[in-house]
Amino acid sequence: MAEYKPHLDVIFENAEQLMWQLSAKDGYFTNYTFLRRACQKHQGAYASLLKTILDDRGDDYLFNLAHQSIGNTLSSTAKKAGYEQDKDSGIMEVNIWGDPEKAVVYRRTERVQQPK
Repeated sequence: MAEYKPHLDVIFENAEQLMWQLSAKDGYFTNYTFLRRACQKHQGAYASLLKTILDDRGDDYLFNLAHQSIGNTLSSTAKKAGYEQDKDSGIMEVNIWGDPEKAVVYRRTERVQQPK
């Protein structure tokens, strides 16, 4: 199996700062807002992750596999930073295909500290 971690490491550079920025207004951010902003900022790493998955697994569910890897990394990174996951928030967003989907929400807790 191919190694996705190097690409994820780049996508998650300054992840705590991005989570802080995304949650500044309302105290939370969604998996989709994080995905869009992080992958836009690190387009090369995102494209490399997609290419690695394509070469390793083929094009069946390519984006699903990539976004699952990013989502799993986000879940653990956000938890370490003090954000609490809320899968039942009822907040809807659109996925990469433009279909409405329930978002995973990450809420600030008292453990979240502004990154340096």
